[in-house]
Amino acid sequence: QHARTRVVIRELLVQHLKGLEQNDKECKMDVKPKPKVPDGGYGWLVMTSSFGLQVIYGAFGPAYSVLKVELAEMFDVSMSAVGWPGSILAGMAAIGVILGGLMHTYGARPVCMISILVASAGLMATSFVITYLPVLFTWGILGGVGNSALMLCPAVIVQQYFDKRRTFATGIALMGSSISVFVVPPLYGYLIGEYGWRVTLRMHVAFVMQGLVLAALLRPVNSGSGRSGEPGSSRLSGEKSKNSPMSCTKKLCQKLHDFQHLFDVTVFRNLPFTVYVIGNFFLPYGINIMYVESVSRAVSKGVPLLQASLLGTAIGVGEDT
Repeated sequence: QHARTRVVIRELLVQHLKGLEQNDKECKMDVKPKPKVPDGGYGWLVMTSSFGLQVIYGAFGPAYSVLKVELAEMFDVSMSAVGWPGSILAGMAAIGVILGGLMHTYGARPVCMISILVASAGLMATSFVITYLPVLFTWGILGGVGNSALMLCPAVIVQQYFDKRRTFATGIALMGSSISVFVVPPLYGYLIGEYGWRVTLRMHVAFVMQGLVLAALLRPVNSGSGRSGEPGSSRLSGEKSKNSPMSCTKKLCQKLHDFQHLFDVTVFRNLPFTVYVIGNFFLPYGINIMYVESVSRAVSKGVPLLQASLLGTAIGVGEDT
């Protein structure tokens, strides 16, 4: 009797294991071949586009250092209170975890283009405010969300296009933000003096919208080579995926797989990497103090706005060197 029981239990276990293997085969995703790194070619165009996008990204902090002086005077609020939108904008960099998952799922190009539209909407809405509180949302949150993606997308995709020349290409691309720190403060001070801060913000919107052309160039690596598995790859692979029947189980597993990649935190198991990320998380908050407070501090000491904005240029010179 005991022998028969053991046989029955063994058969049940074997059937269960076979069922698990079958489910694993249905849920197993096709392994994507690692794309070949061009290390040049179209990558140079991506690097140039990323440089331009970094110029747009880097303009937000220095621009607000000049703009906050006008907002404080316009709405009769203290400098400490009017500094909150700039702080919120810098703090929105924390959503990079979500943006990274969106880039992995949908690609850098659509995420970057949508972020440009969000940032432009925030700037345009700021130019119409009649009280101070809406600026916390229009500049701080909307501008911060768009600005965070403008920082992340170009920096990531450049590294996908280069291997041996990766450090050089990344350095050139990220140098765009330093150019903004050098140019934007005196330019903003001049435009505000000539046209007012509302018109200047609308000019800024027109400048940011140019990034749509640059973002359109951020295509995935080997997207035109006919390989499947990349966002925006060949039409043939899309037709094959539509014609190939998928079971409900496999579709569900596909959605769960995409969701897991959207919030993949397994990389934080690496302790040195986690410590590095924590350190870099707090770094921008210290750096942005110079951008946001330098001009207003000089104005409070009696320095004219246009001359005070040259402090931002001095900071930009230090970054470029």
